[in-house]
Order: sequence, then C-alpha cells, then structure tokens
Amino acid sequence: EAGLLDGGFFSHLEWEVCQQVERKNGRLLELLELVVARACAKVEEGKPEVRLLTRLLHTAGKLQRLEIYEQQLALSAPVTKARFAEAVR
Repeated sequence: EAGLLDGGFFSHLEWEVCQQVERKNGRLLELLELVVARACAKVEEGKPEVRLLTRLLHTAGKLQRLEIYEQQLALSAPVTKARFAEAVR
C-alpha cells in the first residue's frame, strides 16, 4: 500500500542498502534496486507533479528538459504547477 511508503520506510530502505554495500552483497543490492524503483513508482501514482519532476531529473539534455517544461508543465493545471513548485523547493 502506498500509505506505508512513508519517510520511515525509505529511511529503513536506505539503511538496508548501506548495509548491503558494506557487505558487498550484489545479489541483494539488485533486489533492493527493484524495491526502490517499485516504491518510487507507487508513490508517484496519481501525482503528476512528482512524475514530471522524476522525468526531468532523469533527462540529461537541456533542450529535452526545456521541451518537457513547454509540453507538460506549461499546459498543466494551476494546482499541478503549484505542487511542482513546492516539490522542487
């Protein structure tokens, strides 16, 4: 459930990743990478501002980011723009 994916969950997940890095446990780190990806995707559901921020953070090219701003953020509802602004602070 998305409600269980709070700060405590992510703090514990971060601790677990650090433990496995110290132990050089590659197999478990691969599994944890999947857990992190799934948890982030679950948190992003229904939150267009978070999806947009994630997409921008994963876009390397300046021109590509500008296109995303122009095509998505500029056309977003005012409430989404406000939430996006809050998310990047």
